[in-house]
Amino acid sequence: MISIPAIRWPQRRRWVTLLSVWVLFAAMGCDPPIVRKDARAAAYRAALAANPKDVDTLHNLALRLFQSGKYAEAIDTIQKRLKYLPDDPESLYLLGLCYHNLGQLSDATAVYRHLILVDSAMADRLFEAIY
Repeated sequence: MISIPAIRWPQRRRWVTLLSVWVLFAAMGCDPPIVRKDARAAAYRAALAANPKDVDTLHNLALRLFQSGKYAEAIDTIQKRLKYLPDDPESLYLLGLCYHNLGQLSDATAVYRHLILVDSAMADRLFEAIY
């Protein structure tokens, strides 16, 4: 059980409201609005400092960077993941989207061609997103 410190009632009510919002968003599987995505990215970077070969953490960090619009950083992270999983369709798809969003269409097309050989369904999704 969570204990609320002995504070004045208006502050305590505000704290309970924030906690309720946090629990509601967590139940929906979303980030609460009071948690910045940069904080998540920092947590993933800290985890990678301890274990740089953790492909799941690399994937999660790449997704956060992509969602934040930091496409160049996401490309670097995806390329690190592709060293360990060279034919991972999700990583290739995200890499193609990053190249597309940066306007590097020749690189996005090269990723698409590679993705056709790996997973044609994911390649179709990338093609629809790019063209």
